[in-house]
Amino acid sequence: MPDWSARVSVVFQKNTPTFMKVYRSAINYLWGDIIEKDIPLKRLDYKYVISSRLVYECFHYLNRDRCNESLVDISGIQLDENLIIMERMEYLQHDTQTSVYARSNLISTYKTLMKIDTYGGLLTGVFHIHPGKGPESIRPSVTDINDQMRREKVGMKAIGAIFSRDGFFRFFSKELGINIEIVGKGVKKHDRHLYQLENTCNL
Repeated sequence: MPDWSARVSVVFQKNTPTFMKVYRSAINYLWGDIIEKDIPLKRLDYKYVISSRLVYECFHYLNRDRCNESLVDISGIQLDENLIIMERMEYLQHDTQTSVYARSNLISTYKTLMKIDTYGGLLTGVFHIHPGKGPESIRPSVTDINDQMRREKVGMKAIGAIFSRDGFFRFFSKELGINIEIVGKGVKKHDRHLYQLENTCNL
């Protein structure tokens, strides 16, 4: 694994508690093999609320590159013990992008987490797109599940979502109990976590 500490410290001061908390989260977000200990989450059924407009914006952003997978973080706020509002996209730079895999850049991830922390928010989601079409193309891969498990093991409440190229999308987690509410028009629900963008003429 590359030694990112020196590179990050050129840009940011390392002597603040916030830095150490967010920096460790960024490292563990990308490389789960260096997690020192798990941070247990309360086993609640979290309710995530997201607007249909944000869902469409995420899809269009992720689908702009028709050849490669890409990632985007979603920031938001937690209003009470189990209610989480997903508010906006946080754009990431990528270290790796292929037709079947994408990984965000560590410094870009750190900057994103630091910005979210500055305003008292939290990372609420990590969305990406798969190369295929239809609901069968967006089942989480082993890599997707492992990445999600790493986030949950360090205490993050960010859930995953996968889009297909024709507008299906699926939310998922590893251990978190999740309920999704999409507010607004233009989204069809197929089952508990599977949805479809209805305005396909704009896809």
